[in-house]
Amino acid sequence: MSANLITELSSSFSSRILIAEHDSLAIEALAHTLVKSLPKVRFDLCVSCDNAMEKLMASPYNLIISDVHLAEMDDFVLLKHDEVLQQSVPVVITAATSDKQAARQALEFGAFDLITRPVHPNQAIDTICLALWQNKLSAIIASKEKAIERYRQHFALYPADKKMKETFRKSLFLVQKTISSSYPNTIQQIEETMMCFNHLAATVEKEVRNRALERLDALSK
Repeated sequence: MSANLITELSSSFSSRILIAEHDSLAIEALAHTLVKSLPKVRFDLCVSCDNAMEKLMASPYNLIISDVHLAEMDDFVLLKHDEVLQQSVPVVITAATSDKQAARQALEFGAFDLITRPVHPNQAIDTICLALWQNKLSAIIASKEKAIERYRQHFALYPADKKMKETFRKSLFLVQKTISSSYPNTIQQIEETMMCFNHLAATVEKEVRNRALERLDALSK
């Protein structure tokens, strides 16, 4: 899956990553990995939680990679940020062996995945690609939910009882009849697709977090 994701993301200019990290070696490794493997994905750097908050308020991101200690500042304010929650932006934490307890708390609190330090390029790029994929899936789910709501609102406003010229009224009646017969099936199909998407997103999130916890446990061995 990684090769396909890398190909897809490398051809996209839309993905943006915010790296909030104060470890210079980790910054260098992550930047090098992104430039080499995903050269068309843009990324910004910051070294403090406050700076990360400012950048999140200024522009949208598809992924946040944060040092675990920056992520947990002010009771995990980064994970609670409105832009992060509203846009379903995954937060991937970076952690070393000494950060095991803090990293576990961040994962249990809602961080999407873990990149271990020192950074291993293959593991890092797999994690980044999967997080970006999850963000795109979340965006699809959100857009479908909005589409369903707009569909319902438009149908509710259908002007069936207004006084109209007879010919126009008959034409409108035929349209209404067509919509009435197709609307329930259309909505059902969309909702079934939405259920599949939501289930997939939840399953991916659960499996990724379990895998991250296993990777975290291996740090101390």
